Amino acid sequence: MDKMIYTVMSGLQMLDVARINNANEIANANTIGFKASFSQAAGFKDIGVKGSQSARAIPVLSGDNVMKLKPGSLISTGRNLDVAVSGKGVLSVQSSDGKEVYTRRGDLKINQSGVLENGKGQLILGDGGAITIPASRHLEINSRGDILIIPADAVGNNLQSVGRLKLSDTEGKSLRIRPDGLYETLDGTSLEASKNIAVTSGALEGSNVSIIGAMTKMIQGSRDYEMFIRMLKQAKEVDSASAGVLTAE
Repeated sequence: MDKMIYTVMSGLQMLDVARINNANEIANANTIGFKASFSQAAGFKDIGVKGSQSARAIPVLSGDNVMKLKPGSLISTGRNLDVAVSGKGVLSVQSSDGKEVYTRRGDLKINQSGVLENGKGQLILGDGGAITIPASRHLEINSRGDILIIPADAVGNNLQSVGRLKLSDTEGKSLRIRPDGLYETLDGTSLEASKNIAVTSGALEGSNVSIIGAMTKMIQGSRDYEMFIRMLKQAKEVDSASAGVLTAE
């Protein structure tokens, strides 16, 4: 009986987490570079009784918030500071707590201090930290992530490099999504810069969330909730019947 109760309560808990996550994905369906996440898995939890050698394996559901790096649609903007990251690459940014974390959001801009950031105000990192852009009359970013400018006081049109975006390859690695929407490695370590990752300038990557898929999840979640409630009712009926048999004896 307790196995059924644990299974049902575990399932209801995961349904609540999945519902919140799904709602978040729907809300970010039009957010630049947003990635869907969350998956569920069935497993077992060993419950031991203190002072006893016996234990029980209770089936439970667990969930994670591991990012799914399925590419989103490419949106052409023609803006020099917009970049879309290729493959399974990520851009390095600085979070509000000062850590190096990652994003696919490439709507870059220069803030009032002359430092490069994205549309959410998060500092973009290069190999040596934050990237400061001097006054210029032309700026572009090539496919390798090099930031090239023609200084405002320069004679001629020779391009000068003022920094390079730190691009990392996540192939074979798992990243989870933080509450602020940025990504981090599961063990909290930083990724190395990779020369295998390129960017497309003048374009942005759209969200990889499928509205139809999200709505399907919502419908399935409602059906799963009804199923678990029926299981609870059945558990109560079985428990009542068992109690009746014991009373009769």
